[in-house]
Amino acid sequence: MSGVTGRPEHGLRVEIVLDEAASTPERAVYRGALHEPDRSRQLEAVATARGVELTLDPNDDALVRVIAPLVRAATKAELVQGDPPPRKIVRWRPRADG
Repeated sequence: MSGVTGRPEHGLRVEIVLDEAASTPERAVYRGALHEPDRSRQLEAVATARGVELTLDPNDDALVRVIAPLVRAATKAELVQGDPPPRKIVRWRPRADG
């Protein structure tokens, strides 16, 4: 099975990878990109057992509210239980505005 790469034809695709050097057992740091049909943006997410802080360049609060829960869902159980978080997170979602 091959993975999807590049920008999607529609919707949003998050592709982030765990930065093991910057992460600790309590804090998982992910870096990568948010891909949209017309562009890609740099994305950084810091996940803890309490939540996710997300940096999107350029910032877009509406997209942060969509992406942060995706990262939270992918990391919460592991971080709460003290298990290693996923090494890579790739998720696709339709755009809410189109």
